Amino acid sequence: MGESTPSVCHAGERVATHPLFPSYARNSHSTDGSRMPEAFARPEWDDARIRGRARKAGPSCAEVVDRIFARARLKEQAHNPALSVPRLSKKYGGERLEAACAHALPRLTSPRHRHIKAILDSSLEGGRRTAPPRAAAQGHRAACAGPTTTGAGAVAAIDEETRRRLREMSMGEMVDALGLQEADRTCVGVPFDERVRTMVDHAHEAKRASSVRRLTQRARLRFPDAGPGEMTCEGRGTDGVLAREAPASQFMGRAANAIAEGCTGTGKSCLACCMAKQACRMRRGARHVRLPDLLTGRDELAATERPDAKILGKYARYELLVIGEWLTEDVGDVAIRFLLELVGRRHVDRPTVPCTQYSPADWHGRLGGGVQADAMIDRLVHGAVRIDLGDVNVRRPLAEKK
Repeated sequence: MGESTPSVCHAGERVATHPLFPSYARNSHSTDGSRMPEAFARPEWDDARIRGRARKAGPSCAEVVDRIFARARLKEQAHNPALSVPRLSKKYGGERLEAACAHALPRLTSPRHRHIKAILDSSLEGGRRTAPPRAAAQGHRAACAGPTTTGAGAVAAIDEETRRRLREMSMGEMVDALGLQEADRTCVGVPFDERVRTMVDHAHEAKRASSVRRLTQRARLRFPDAGPGEMTCEGRGTDGVLAREAPASQFMGRAANAIAEGCTGTGKSCLACCMAKQACRMRRGARHVRLPDLLTGRDELAATERPDAKILGKYARYELLVIGEWLTEDVGDVAIRFLLELVGRRHVDRPTVPCTQYSPADWHGRLGGGVQADAMIDRLVHGAVRIDLGDVNVRRPLAEKK
């Protein structure tokens, strides 16, 4: 291959060369007519037949096809784009196609299939959805003046077709807001812009709440109803304040890990679930999983002779990962390698929250005491927020409250 001309070789012999475009050319192509395949040399549809098909729809359709051919360097390059225009008559009919082409010609220099189809889908051809200028102006003035009323002072209803299209665009919350306004007589006389602002606020809050519910369900929290108020902090020393403030997930702003440590029953999982719920409220994906369940899932995947990449990718993509019962059981060499890979993928930009009864100083021996243990602890502990919940068992006080 030369600087400006690539060569095509076969069996050690050069059979063709082709000049390259200059470096400033983008999205360009060129074709040597002498090297066209036989299928293009004798196509089923040639330019004359395509133009004849377009003339059956009408002169405007024929003009659109002529413009497509005029912009092609080789007429064969325009066969498919040109033929796609008259084929729209199968779905929309020849009369609508001709009207859509007539609508596009004065507005577009080179109308294509996508432009004509968009006009037909929007029913803009022939003024089907476009009101006359005077009527459109009157409608605009009426909308700006405020909502109209029908019957006993109710706000004018939106037609069912508009509602269907809003739902089709995944804007069902706007439809609900419209329904509330139609049923509320106090909306009569409210300025149009205020009504729109109220609908947008309602739809935004509804979508946000739906997103939070979906993320919370996907998180599979062990305590989905956990709240900061359930954290009994008496007897936990200075970490009591930190335990109350940790669910605010401020550590997520700097992608720092958090370590919840303490004896059994001190509320480690409850605190971690509070963190995960707050992450969901921040519209961030979270997941709670027990370490034994995580390793069991990995073993089941390995039993089917599938690599660890699938389960690693699954848990690495969560923006907050809570791992309960961290190192409460002995882990083997295979599990240690798996955990090191998972921690390595999440390191730097995705916080991990291990809940453990052991101090990080004891992790090294429980992870085999090798270089893999050093690497894992280095990634988890350095820069992490440590929350020591002490040895106060809160299960009994919480049970008495209930």
